[in-house]
Parts: sequence; C-alpha cells; structure tokens
Amino acid sequence: MRKLARTDDYLAFRLDDGTDFFPAVKALLVGEDVTTAVLVAAAGMMRHVEIGWNGGGGDYLKKTFDDPLEILGLSGTVSRKPNGDPYFHAHATFGDSEHRAWGGHLFRATVHETCEIVFALPREMTFYRMPLAPDELPRFCPERSSRR
Repeated sequence: MRKLARTDDYLAFRLDDGTDFFPAVKALLVGEDVTTAVLVAAAGMMRHVEIGWNGGGGDYLKKTFDDPLEILGLSGTVSRKPNGDPYFHAHATFGDSEHRAWGGHLFRATVHETCEIVFALPREMTFYRMPLAPDELPRFCPERSSRR
C-alpha cells in the first residue's frame, strides 16, 4: 500500500511494511515522470538493509543488517540516466536497538512498518547521471534548464 501526494515542487509518499525500497521508489518515480529530484526528508524503519563504504576504486566494503533499524538520516538525488530512466543515489544513517549508528551508500532495504519520503522537484535544473570519460563510472551532472 502506498499513499502519494504531488505538487509542482514536491513529491511525498508513504511505503508500507514489507515493501522492497528501491524497486518501489523507482516505480513511483517512473509513474510520476520524475528524473530530477532531491530527497529532503525521510522517516521510518527498514530491515534487510545493505550499506557500503567506498574507500576508492569502486570497491565497496558492505555490511548487512537483517533486524529492524530506525532511519536517522536518508539523503540523495534522483538523476536521469542516458537511457532516460531515473537513478536514485542514496546514502543513509540508521540506528539500532542499542542506539548505535551505521551508515553509508544504501544498496538495498525492506520497509519495516512504514517509511515516509519527501522529494523536492527543482524546476530550473535537470540532473543527469553520465560518464565524463569512456571508461569512467557515471557521475552526477547537474544542468540549468527551463524545465517546468
């Protein structure tokens, strides 16, 4: 179950227990034709979380948590890939039942109970995700635009 509201400036929604986070967010972004956005707020809990730390070279040191974690912070951007699909780049900080914090690049998560998300939708910018050189990983490339 999802609840969704949208204006010209914001997209807000709730994901319910058991929702696979990234596929659900991507489906909502595609359904709303959003390829440029900034994550401005998130609250709730996740389980089956996989986060990673990249010390350089593209190799992530990953850590998985199966037990529920509280979302302490979730930030990121949505940008347009060369094929036009949205790409959601997210970093997260979670708290466990012993009040420890864990964070990094968010690879996967399942909603535990609920997850509330709000994206800002910049009107005069378009975010692209593209390589700057032929053998390079895609990078965040913001551009000023007249998109409305």
